[in-house]
Amino acid sequence: MNQRTIPLALFVGCVVSTAVFAENNLNKTPRQQQLENHLLPAVVFTDQPIRPWPIEQRMSRYRVPGVSIALINDGVIEWVNSFGRSAKDGPVLTPSTRFQAASISKWVTAVGALKLVEQKSLKLEQSVNAYLQDWTLRNADGSVNTDVTLKQLLSHQGGVSVQSFAGYAVGTTLPSAHQILEGSAPANSAPIRVIHEPGIEYRYSGGGYQVTQQLIEEISGQSFARYMQENVLHTANMVHSSYQFSPQPQDGLPVACGHEFNGAPVPNCGRIYPELAAAWLWSTPSDLANLAIALIDSVKRKPNALLSSEMAREHLTPAIGNMGLGAGIHGEGQALHFDHSGWTHGFRSYLVVYPYLGKGIVVMTNANGGHELINEVVRAAAATYQWPDFAPKEKPLARLNTEQLDQFAGTYRVEPQGFNLQISRVAHHLQVNTPRGSHYNYFPVSTNRFIAIEDGSALHFSSDHEAGTQTLTIWQMNAVRLSKHES
Repeated sequence: MNQRTIPLALFVGCVVSTAVFAENNLNKTPRQQQLENHLLPAVVFTDQPIRPWPIEQRMSRYRVPGVSIALINDGVIEWVNSFGRSAKDGPVLTPSTRFQAASISKWVTAVGALKLVEQKSLKLEQSVNAYLQDWTLRNADGSVNTDVTLKQLLSHQGGVSVQSFAGYAVGTTLPSAHQILEGSAPANSAPIRVIHEPGIEYRYSGGGYQVTQQLIEEISGQSFARYMQENVLHTANMVHSSYQFSPQPQDGLPVACGHEFNGAPVPNCGRIYPELAAAWLWSTPSDLANLAIALIDSVKRKPNALLSSEMAREHLTPAIGNMGLGAGIHGEGQALHFDHSGWTHGFRSYLVVYPYLGKGIVVMTNANGGHELINEVVRAAAATYQWPDFAPKEKPLARLNTEQLDQFAGTYRVEPQGFNLQISRVAHHLQVNTPRGSHYNYFPVSTNRFIAIEDGSALHFSSDHEAGTQTLTIWQMNAVRLSKHES
């Protein structure tokens, strides 16, 4: 794509951080420097010059204390770098600093399950209850389910309950794996049951991966953490990674601490997730990149690969929609790529890999606001390394004067969710402030429609002149203005 510059107005409200940023690779290639200094928005405007952002500036914008990156090119890790600190006032990040991988844990778990399939200890298409002895997967009415397969669990099409897990505060009583499966105290999640017809549609289910954890333990005869360590982490050279359960990894290696949207530290560095397979992997970008490269090698039939080429390709074949066996699958042919994101309280991570092109990136951050920063890094990687996807969308920019913009300012009540959004004019665009401490910059594409440069989301205003009300639609939610204020 053509490099352009971002209008000065887009920088309003952004403050360059004065924090010390780690420069772990002193011999940067031109492409690495290009990527780190050319982060890109979700939207560029037709005929408008843009100026890409340096990563430090965007870390400040999203209140992200630390970010770590591993870049894959030509089937190898081309470079690794980290920026910022492991905590707001903590030590400088290094490439070996570990983050909560959150739901990326599921992708790694899926690889572990496929190893058992390859060893013929499990079948993808067999009912999981044919293998389970210590616990039974049941339907919502309590009857034994005979349909759900491992393939359906890994691809989130098993109709299994419990979308995600909330985690536990440090110091609270934690549930056992069996209590999580049954939803019994002190578990804070519902019982894991089959609540929809299996094999019909994609429904994301952390509960399905808790069942997979139980299945791996029963079939392997080992604890889940040990099985994964010996059969995936060690084999893929993930030397800084662990599923071992404790409030934080206890092996002396550095770990990052999570932060809120407003930049405040999460108490005790983060929450605890005893749901190991679904959420508890601690890892680094380079370790996750090593696993991705192991899969690239498997697809290409390289010697001593982690999986057979046939199993790796099964892993990368969508079951329903865009979901494969453990990761999202997008594109076709050489442009096929897989991805997975990770969100826990205070951490955001993402990986995307083109196995046939040998390209990809892993980005891990220690803040809730990290997901938008990650997207900007990925767009920069796509532009720098000429990926076939992830380019910013191009939109026309409407010219509204300050009076036209000011008419939309005010406090809006979002119902039935029950919170307020604050909208104000900043220069020649609108800023939406959320109660969680984040904000988004929306630029006009018509007289009443706006688009955010951070995530490409749409903002639409409507007026009822007879009723004297101003309403808006944003993020698939509706809100009505409670009061108007001047910007």
